Amino acid sequence: VLSLPIDEASAKIRAAGPVDDEADYALPVWAGTVPVSIQLGTPEPDPRNLDGVELPDHVRNLRLG
Repeated sequence: VLSLPIDEASAKIRAAGPVDDEADYALPVWAGTVPVSIQLGTPEPDPRNLDGVELPDHVRNLRLG
């Protein structure tokens, strides 16, 4: 686990695609967006869990959203 203090942050958020100045569309450069998603992986038990301890329902049924 890594912990870092964050004094300030910013994000560029928009629901539509990119918008450039009209002159920029004539340039030979890539423009676009890269979608980012978050997904839950398969739970991985601590190897030091006691034998027979089952995955709890609240972890088994964990969903994003």
